[in-house]
Amino acid sequence: GKRRKNSLERTVDYPREYSCISASETVHRDNLKKYLQRRTILLIMDLEVKRSIIIDKPADVVWKVLWDEFGHADKFLSNVASVNRVFTGDDGDGDAVTVDGISGRELSMVDGSTFTEMLVAVDKTEHVLSYSISGMPFGLVPVGTWTITTVSGDDGTNKSELTLVDKASLSYWPPRFVLYPVLRSMIPGVFDAMLEDVKHYAETDTPSPAKVEATKKAAENEK
Repeated sequence: GKRRKNSLERTVDYPREYSCISASETVHRDNLKKYLQRRTILLIMDLEVKRSIIIDKPADVVWKVLWDEFGHADKFLSNVASVNRVFTGDDGDGDAVTVDGISGRELSMVDGSTFTEMLVAVDKTEHVLSYSISGMPFGLVPVGTWTITTVSGDDGTNKSELTLVDKASLSYWPPRFVLYPVLRSMIPGVFDAMLEDVKHYAETDTPSPAKVEATKKAAENEK
């Protein structure tokens, strides 16, 4: 009889936490790639990780650490080996926001990776700092946002709740969705360590024990 065409027919129902629409389509395998490219709006899952910490200092003090030290994050973040470059509005991404002449920074991490963070939003009144992050596998570009909220302590003093949120859209083509389980398991621990670093630096004006240890280890490796 006539040979049946090689086709793929399936209904895709994604987990509830994935922000995408179920699709039911019949497509030829040879055209699957083109189909996915056309249908990327249907084949996207959103990743969001949120972590917070209470800092025994007013919001203005914490903001000075995040923004005034934006170009010196290697002074207090234990996962940052160095700030290689601070971008200005003239030499950075043309789409980046420029505040106080700054549009982004390039970081070398202790694991050897390099990330470029370009400003998306800076609100000095509401204490919000947001930037895109490039340098991730598969060309993924998440957006990280720091937010400081004033909270009252039991003793009546003003404290701060520092929140760090990372958001990313993981497409099925290119296949960035494979990063989902890795990022979901890895990012919370990384964020908790970063928040502890900022807390210690804001409260004591000195690097955290984790940062001191990371600096010591880096110096030993250079010998």
